[in-house]
Amino acid sequence: FHLCGDAERSGTLLRNLETTARIDPDNGTASWDDAPGGWWCWWNNKVETSATVLQAYMVIQPKSPNSQRLVRWLVNNRRGNAWTSTRETAEAVYALTEYVRAHRELDPEYT
Repeated sequence: FHLCGDAERSGTLLRNLETTARIDPDNGTASWDDAPGGWWCWWNNKVETSATVLQAYMVIQPKSPNSQRLVRWLVNNRRGNAWTSTRETAEAVYALTEYVRAHRELDPEYT
């Protein structure tokens, strides 16, 4: 919706997603639970879902506090330097790259 110029609907979609988020204030994270059953389906993957929602935030509301919570959750749920599968890793890296670019974290201020 956002890319088609419908900011109102894209905002509504993001607010609807927020109502189902699992926010952990103690850890400063946000994620979405898996649906029961269907573990083999791509849409039932917490890492991929969180990465996709993070990408939506980066397009619609890049300064939202939930984007930082999603980043923290993604980073905390790695297995070493990767996630469980190559697909999860790719989705997470794409989303984290968008976050770094949107927040200009590669443009350090040394003064």
